[in-house]
This record gives sequence, structure tokens and C-alpha cells, in this order.
Amino acid sequence: MRVADDGLHIDIIFDDKKYCDLNPVLFGWHDCTPGHAYGPHIRDCYLIHYVISGKGEYTSPRGHYDVSEGQMFLIRPSEVTYYRASDDEPWHYIWIGFNGQLASCFEALPDVCTLTDPTLFMDMLDCERYKSMRSEFLTGQLYLLMAEMLKSDVEETDTGSATMSKYAHRAADYIEKNYMQSISVENISYDMGLSRRYLTTLFKREYGVTTKEYITSVKMRHAKEFLQDGYSVGQTAAMTGYSDYFNFTRMYKKYYGLSPSHEGRANK
Repeated sequence: MRVADDGLHIDIIFDDKKYCDLNPVLFGWHDCTPGHAYGPHIRDCYLIHYVISGKGEYTSPRGHYDVSEGQMFLIRPSEVTYYRASDDEPWHYIWIGFNGQLASCFEALPDVCTLTDPTLFMDMLDCERYKSMRSEFLTGQLYLLMAEMLKSDVEETDTGSATMSKYAHRAADYIEKNYMQSISVENISYDMGLSRRYLTTLFKREYGVTTKEYITSVKMRHAKEFLQDGYSVGQTAAMTGYSDYFNFTRMYKKYYGLSPSHEGRANK
């Protein structure tokens, strides 16, 4: 901690562990004096400032912004930036600098945005307690911040092919890995932050079937394999996420045109 002409300033010292994905390199907070400015300056890492209180201004190659309490501004590497505390309500902010292969994901953010969960930055201050594990703690907080800031509230007007493919493939991968459980379209769409109707639209365009039909096809494909391997109908139903034996039998017959018990006998 140091108190200088520019106000109370704390830099947290920790080892640069050079993690590949997200790697914190700078962290601290500053209770600025009126009019305190920094820049023009160029950074060699991504740097996010979160304004705890007060206000100021931030200038990037894309524009000039007024920034106030509850907002954060993003500094990108190799860009000339300038920021200055207000004369009448100087800001108090927390900052974190980082690099790594996933750091570029933050490029999707605007220069200035509002953080809906301020505890993400306030919790970072706990890193002082971790001493030799500060890098690990801040790395974990960076992942939480990335998840919060980059979570997608996809609108139904977003019909870009890349977006459609990404969400459809993510849902398909989940279904393939969890076919042994009871899966519902509602749960998948909720976990992905999409409406059921929109997810179904994406799925239909990508795979030619609805999400529900895809779930059924994956379960039935595995069910057929289990029966051919000699498992009983009851065992197969349980292993493909059906708690109701008769519901499974009805679904299998509807899908393949013959009962699962017939499938089992045919392979004995």
C-alpha cells in the first residue's frame, strides 16, 4: 500500500505463473484524487478497471466515454488509451490485468459496460489473504468474470450461421454425453440461456430435426446397441434414461417399428 499525491494506491504482489488460458499479471485498487489522469499510454496486456464509486472519463481509439460507479472499462493491448478522474467526484476503482489464449475473448466486449454483479471484483480483494496462492485465486476470479461478461443473451433476431452452429453443436454434444439421463429440451435451453423455441429453430437448421427428435434418436441408437449386446429391455431402458419401462418400449417400437424385446431375441 502507498499513499502518494494521486491518492491511496494498492498494488497486490503475486507471481506471474504464465498460465496458458487466462493469466493474471496485475491487480490492485486506487482511490484517486480529483483530476488524476493516466496516459496516453500503451499496455501489453488486457486491463479492466471497475469503478467502485465516483466517476471519470476514458478515451480509447474508438471514442471518448464518461464512466461512473458500477461500470468497467476495458483497455486492450497495443492501444493508446487515456483516463482521468472527475474533478468533483474522483473515482475509486479496482483493476486487473491479464493475458493468455482466452484473453482475446474479451474483445467481444464494448469499451465500457455495466457489471451486473459487482461482487466479482470486490471478491478479488480477498486475494491478499491467499499469499502464495494469489495467482491461482485471481485466475479463478477471471474465469468467473469471463463467464459473467460473455454469457450470451442471444436474441431471436440473431440468425448468423456461426452463432447457430455454435449453440446447436453445444446442445448436441451435451445430449451425446448425457443420453443415459432424463434430458429435457427445457433444461438444455435454460442452461444455455435460450428460449426453447429458439434452440429448436437452431437445431432444425443445423441438423434437420428438432431438439426433441435429436434426443430421441441418440437414446434409441444407444438402446439398439445395448439390446444387440445382450442387455435386457429393463436394463436398456435404465441405461438410456427411461425410468418407465413401458414408455421406453412404446418409444422404441414407434421409432424402429418393432418391440425392444423382439430386437433382443433377434440377436440371441
